[in-house]
Amino acid sequence: MTDIPQELKEYPNWVVWRTEERDGKPTKVPYHPDGYRASTTDPNTWSTFDEAHVASIAHDGMGFVFTNAPFAGVDLDHVLDGDDLDNQAAEIVAVLNSYTERSPGGDGLHVIVKGELPEGRNRKGNVEMYDASRYFTMTGDHWPGTPTAVE
Repeated sequence: MTDIPQELKEYPNWVVWRTEERDGKPTKVPYHPDGYRASTTDPNTWSTFDEAHVASIAHDGMGFVFTNAPFAGVDLDHVLDGDDLDNQAAEIVAVLNSYTERSPGGDGLHVIVKGELPEGRNRKGNVEMYDASRYFTMTGDHWPGTPTAVE
């Protein structure tokens, strides 16, 4: 987790997560490091990076909540075949030119940028974008060739 940008670490927007089955499908459920469920809209259920990092050992990982922070996340699902990135995702990553990491599943990327999203839809195909009421699982598995800072 050392590759996660320091400016993200400075926000108390961290949770841990566990994979649980919901409606017959695995889903990543956020928790406070103390073990109770977290909400992406309630800052009282989030913690510091350090608290989440320590607690992540007993969970499946940790994540960053976008609510009340000046960041947005772009989730690119199923865009990797090993270390080969599909053309559309490569273009998105190049245009955004910001901190990018491999997602926990290993076949997707998360790009974190500074900014707010316009109103309207936040998903098209295998691309999702969020700046509030959601969290991204974080791996610290920095994608080569992208900035190590949030741009």
